[in-house]
Amino acid sequence: MSKANIPIVITKEDCHRCHELKDWLKENDVKYIERDIDDEEFVSELLHDKNFLGTFCDADGCIVNTPAVLHKGKYWFK
Repeated sequence: MSKANIPIVITKEDCHRCHELKDWLKENDVKYIERDIDDEEFVSELLHDKNFLGTFCDADGCIVNTPAVLHKGKYWFK
């Protein structure tokens, strides 16, 4: 599987739903890359992604509920 096809799981510390999702992915042998929403470098990358801006941001700012999954250019979240 190429790196582009591996989902990115966006998490943050002390997020119980993040831990539940990661546990489920591991139990089902789904490979993923974890990125922390509190990582300033990662946030900078997100702020240059038009899909991210259109999904999570408006004139008042950006709100990301974790976990969120980025796969094949689309964001998935609950």
